[in-house]
Amino acid sequence: MVPRNDLKRIYMLSDLPEEMLEKIAGIAKFYLYSANMPLFGSGQQLKHFYMILTGQVSLSIEIVPDVSIILGAVGPGHACGVSAFIPGSKSSSRAVCDEPSELLLISADELFALFEEDRDLAYYFTMRIVRLYKAIINHRTSIFLKSLSNNPQVQKNLKQTRLDQVV
Repeated sequence: MVPRNDLKRIYMLSDLPEEMLEKIAGIAKFYLYSANMPLFGSGQQLKHFYMILTGQVSLSIEIVPDVSIILGAVGPGHACGVSAFIPGSKSSSRAVCDEPSELLLISADELFALFEEDRDLAYYFTMRIVRLYKAIINHRTSIFLKSLSNNPQVQKNLKQTRLDQVV
């Protein structure tokens, strides 16, 4: 169990009612990660949602062999690993700690069990996940399109696969 005050440091949870925070605190776990430690890889089915208390996590994707795009960094108060809440989905990015980091992890299975008990919690939390997921998709799409238009190797590979017509 983690202190509710730690959960309040996460932006998407900061305004949840105390009783909901108490339930989430009961299943959240605190972890300390060292620099360069991977959290998850691209294509991995995630079981946990990651919330950063301190430190920084970089997210990247490999768009063609030997060409990776840094999608951005997730810092204190933010979260990653949204695909843990989409049954059967896999992570689209790789996450690695840039520096020593303190993270809170929530098991998706344990959270779904809480949702069965408390429909209000399910609603409030899910709405926040949807907003987070939308922001992630919008951000990644803009980075992906910029990278495609600025990288000659990617342009060459796209022309070979006929994907250049999409972009």
